[in-house]
Amino acid sequence: MHDRIRQGTRAQHERVDAAYAGYDLSTRPDYIQFLQAHRKALWRLEPSWRPVDRAEFTDLAANLDADLDELSARPARPEAVACLDGLAVAYVMRGSRLGGAILRRRIGRGLPGRYMHLPMTLSWPEFTRQLDQVSLDDAIIADARAAFAAFLPTDDR
Repeated sequence: MHDRIRQGTRAQHERVDAAYAGYDLSTRPDYIQFLQAHRKALWRLEPSWRPVDRAEFTDLAANLDADLDELSARPARPEAVACLDGLAVAYVMRGSRLGGAILRRRIGRGLPGRYMHLPMTLSWPEFTRQLDQVSLDDAIIADARAAFAAFLPTDDR
């Protein structure tokens, strides 16, 4: 099932990656915009977090808030996305952490990195084993696409 959701969301994943490609995380303004976009995404997706993910995702959001507070840059809270399938949201949120090692190296000296350095307690292989035990339907894939869209920055880069 992991392969099916990956194939079904490939275009959205590539769109999100392309949207962030121009951010220079070594500079304060771009790093702030990057973090703000992620914070808005977490707020939009929070109503759809699975109970099993809630504590870990809440910790992720708290670390992100601490970084934004240190930068005096917490954004306004956007409206939540209509309730999505929690497994689809977890797929996108947990998957977004996979590129963290590369991104962490790009963070500028002196910029806070709690959010970017926070490890997930449920590993990606463990999560994909959970995913592979579920029968994915088109609705879950559509919800994963919507979760990817929540991560798109709203500026005009």
